[in-house]
Amino acid sequence: MSTFTFLPKQDRSERGWSDYEVLTGDVNGDGRTDLIWNETTDTNRTYVGLSNGNGTFTFLGAQDRSERGWSDYEVLTGDVNGDGRTDLIWNETTDTNRTYVGLSNGNGTFTFLGAQDRSERGWSNYDVLTGDVNGNGRTDLIWNETTNTNRTYVRLSAL
Repeated sequence: MSTFTFLPKQDRSERGWSDYEVLTGDVNGDGRTDLIWNETTDTNRTYVGLSNGNGTFTFLGAQDRSERGWSDYEVLTGDVNGDGRTDLIWNETTDTNRTYVGLSNGNGTFTFLGAQDRSERGWSNYDVLTGDVNGNGRTDLIWNETTNTNRTYVRLSAL
């Protein structure tokens, strides 16, 4: 039989979290799950809470992207370069398909790479997923459309 021990709450002092998505991953490679908050409205802001290993988190400052217009992006996590740390992936599937990656620096911050675009149009019905489809230890991207047909595209991590 499984049980859980509830720990005291931990509050952030900032206000206005309703547009944030919360994700999990090991961003510093210490084997513990960290918390990641990402807001993709017009701006793209990321906060990280590094796990202390006892159910509490050390909250780091905000990291902002300089580009505007993030409201159509979905944020995903995965180990894109196979270094054992969770990276961030932003994908927009409107008419175009644009992907950004933030590689984990191992300290709760990310190095943001440039945009990668697909030339085809008509991505609005696609779902984007992550997984290691070729077993090389790096997270790949998978797009799947299930309308009248079932079409799948895969982008293998090249890092």
